[in-house]
Amino acid sequence: MLSKRLKEILYDKKITLEYYSQMSGVPIETLRNIYYGRTSNPNIKTVMAMAEALDMTINSLLGVENATNNEERKLLNYYRNCG
Repeated sequence: MLSKRLKEILYDKKITLEYYSQMSGVPIETLRNIYYGRTSNPNIKTVMAMAEALDMTINSLLGVENATNNEERKLLNYYRNCG
């Protein structure tokens, strides 16, 4: 699931794995393993770094959306815009 979602996101944002590795601080081999489905259960620190680099929630990165996530996104945007 994460593999498919990651491919979609990186394609849509026109981001290479190499650049994403630099953005997130996640080693390129770890990202490749996730991207190609060789790792299906990465640790939470990795997923957090991946989501943060893309400016999204973990649930958004995983493709899990619900009303709570929308509210969370609104609050995060409000917080970021407060200065």
